[in-house]
Amino acid sequence: MSEPLSPSALRHLCILPDGNRRWARRHRLPPSEGHRHGFRRLPDVLTWCEESGLDVVTLFMISDRNAQHRSAPELQVLYETVSEILPRLLARPDRRLRHIGVAELLPVPLVAELRDAERDSRAGAGMTVNLGLAYGGRADILAAVRSLASSPEGPGGALTEDSFGRRLSTGGQPDPDLVVRTSGELRTSGFLPWQAVHAEWYFSPKMWPEFEREDFDAALLAYRERDRRLGA
Repeated sequence: MSEPLSPSALRHLCILPDGNRRWARRHRLPPSEGHRHGFRRLPDVLTWCEESGLDVVTLFMISDRNAQHRSAPELQVLYETVSEILPRLLARPDRRLRHIGVAELLPVPLVAELRDAERDSRAGAGMTVNLGLAYGGRADILAAVRSLASSPEGPGGALTEDSFGRRLSTGGQPDPDLVVRTSGELRTSGFLPWQAVHAEWYFSPKMWPEFEREDFDAALLAYRERDRRLGA
């Protein structure tokens, strides 16, 4: 029988790669260039995660509110860049990809690419990568509630935290241990509100396009130095 994991074990890392548009303004570039520079860094970041022994990485790339309220030209660049880097995100054959978010808010061709990537990587035994595209925490919880409403675990049933968690978009995965947000913003932005309730948060002042390996390592070191209490 294996030993239980230490509460400080880092299995699931979440990243909010924030600051792309502000980085672009600082360099007198259009917002689209900020997104391109930022998203193109993601394949390297996943390599850092694998080298650090992580089991799951969740990337909050586009919120459902972004998908509903950003301008059409900006969203087009975002979606084109996601499509461009998708093959690089699956560069390792053992990597497993999952889309989390409201597919109906995304372009049909992009959804088809995401579904193909999920299917083709389903057998991967390596690191799981969750891509948060048109993701919103409230929508995630509402979808789980709707699923429960027609199940034996619904009203009056044997509902538990574990059984509810399995119906969320990250069902079957360990809850996040560490959430890293760049750009100095001190907000959660509706990111995995149920799953990350006991996660540690690390806020980096770096804009995402400037986030380097040393910044990544600093976040992991800060996590390892914390005394996790998991709400106790």
